[in-house]
Amino acid sequence: MAPTLDDVASIKDLINQLQVRVEQMERSLRNGGQATPVEQLRMILMGPPGAGKKEPQPLTPRAPPLHQQSVMDSLWRWVANSLDW
Repeated sequence: MAPTLDDVASIKDLINQLQVRVEQMERSLRNGGQATPVEQLRMILMGPPGAGKKEPQPLTPRAPPLHQQSVMDSLWRWVANSLDW
C-alpha cells in the first residue's frame, strides 16, 4: 500500500513535535543546567532497512538513554491505531 498525503502529513507533524521538544530541551540547558558533551550529542542515523541503525545504543553504556524514532515504527503505530481489531 502506497503512503497517502495524510501519512506524509502525520510524519511531518511528528518531526515538528520532535523539533519543538529538542528546542525546549536546548533552552532548559542554556538556562541553568550544564550538560556534558555526551548529553549534548545529537545523532541522526540514516540508511537502508536492516543496516543496523538501532545498534549504537548498546555500544554506548555510559551515555544517557537514546530516544530512537524510526519512520517504520511510526508507520506501524499508525497502522495499528487505524485498524479496528
